[in-house]
Amino acid sequence: MTAREFLLWAGYEVNEHTLSRLTDYVGSNIDFSQFPDAEVTMEDGTPLNECAEEPAMFQEWMDFYQINNREEEKMRFELFIPGRDLYVFEADSYEEAIERFEQALWDVGLLSDDDVLNAADIGIAGGRSLADVLEERGFLRYDDAFVAEVDSRF
Repeated sequence: MTAREFLLWAGYEVNEHTLSRLTDYVGSNIDFSQFPDAEVTMEDGTPLNECAEEPAMFQEWMDFYQINNREEEKMRFELFIPGRDLYVFEADSYEEAIERFEQALWDVGLLSDDDVLNAADIGIAGGRSLADVLEERGFLRYDDAFVAEVDSRF
C-alpha cells in the first residue's frame, strides 16, 4: 500500500504534513512527502497495512504527536484609534494586547506619556486588571478608541 493510500485508509487528508508524519512514524529512509506513491513498509519489510493494529496505532500516534507538538495559537485583536485605520494584530496574552493599546494611545496623545491606562479610566470600578476585563468582555473602549478580541477561528 502506498503512503497516499495508507493515509486515506487511516482517515487522513493526504498533504505534506501528514506524509511527513507517516515518514516519522515508520522511521523510513523514504520521505513520503516527496514520494507519496512509495510503498509503506516496516523495517523488516512488512507492509504497514498488514500489521495487526493498523491503522489504529498510527491514529493514536498522530493524536499524541498533535497534542505534544501543537504550536500555541496567538490571539488576534483589532485596535482602533480615531483618525487611523482599523489595525489587526496578534498577541500572546491579554496583557500584551493592553500594552499595545496603551502604546497606540500614547503615540497619538490620547494618553499622556506618564499616564497608565487603568480600570477607572474606562469606567470600571473595583481596581480590576484591564487584561481580565478584556478577556471577560472581549472589548475595551477609551473615549472613541478601542481594542477588541477577534474570533481567530476564521
